[in-house]
Amino acid sequence: MATHTVAPSSSFHPHLYTNITFNHAPSRLDCIFDIIYIIPREAFVDINQLNDLKISKHVVVLNETDLEAPVEVAVRGGNVVAIRYEADDYLMLLGQQISIDLPLHMRYQKPDSMWTHQTVTIPTPKVGWTCLIDPPQKSSSSIPPLPTIDFHLERDSRTTFDEIESTAVGNMTVSVPVGRTDDIYTVQTGTFVTVTLGSLWIAYSLYRAVVKRKRTEAKGKRRKSE
Repeated sequence: MATHTVAPSSSFHPHLYTNITFNHAPSRLDCIFDIIYIIPREAFVDINQLNDLKISKHVVVLNETDLEAPVEVAVRGGNVVAIRYEADDYLMLLGQQISIDLPLHMRYQKPDSMWTHQTVTIPTPKVGWTCLIDPPQKSSSSIPPLPTIDFHLERDSRTTFDEIESTAVGNMTVSVPVGRTDDIYTVQTGTFVTVTLGSLWIAYSLYRAVVKRKRTEAKGKRRKSE
């Protein structure tokens, strides 16, 4: 049984939470346990951040790699995040619950003249067992080589994917703030005024620093002359 939810519901940096209870092991040792996240083009994950989380020793991120691209430039269609648990992993987890916190980052949306927010739907992850159609002749405690991590997405003829019950609990959408085209002149004016005032303040501070230094140097020279 697996449950999923996304929180907070309005943020540029929501998290996708997955809770899985390992109630039983597969009947064959050539199977592996996979969690597949389909991330839409409006969002992305940072592989470096996933490495720091140490979710599993087998984590793969596919597709979109441009982390800073706005949504209209991210034409590849988001990410596929695959988390894999092999036999030695899930046999140790039987009867236990694992929790996965997958951090998401929402891309900047195209400005709109009417809406202040856009709703992005996060698909429910796929969770289940991947097994070879033709198991190895000799039994082994280790898992034989399997196709690439996106095997069942490509409908690989060598494997089957037995999906377990996976339920979305609560919210699976994210409300993303959107800039308003009607506010462009206000933003431009405010930016110009802020930059101008900041530049004047820096110039004034430099002037005061130079004057103060000259006064200090002048006092030092007078003391030496006395």
